[in-house]
Amino acid sequence: MPGFFSFLCGFNRRTILISVLLLCLISGIVYRKQRTLPEKKILLSNELVFAASFFFFLLIRMYLPKIYRHEKFMDFAFFERSYENFFFPPGRSLVCRWFP
Repeated sequence: MPGFFSFLCGFNRRTILISVLLLCLISGIVYRKQRTLPEKKILLSNELVFAASFFFFLLIRMYLPKIYRHEKFMDFAFFERSYENFFFPPGRSLVCRWFP
């Protein structure tokens, strides 16, 4: 939701901050109506699974930071267009900009 709201109103600090605060407000309202939380044991196990998988993939990227095969061209195109523009999402990428 914050990304979509920022996309509609333009990507800058103010709109991103407003969209995150709006998301927090909506989450708070939903929590007040629901007022139930999962058991601490289940919540802790979910967080541990997430943290373990996150650090596993982080470890893989630390030792193998190379971008493979066809990803290179698309990543380069995205980073190039992001660097050239002052707004998000970036415009047409690499080859597409020469064609209408």
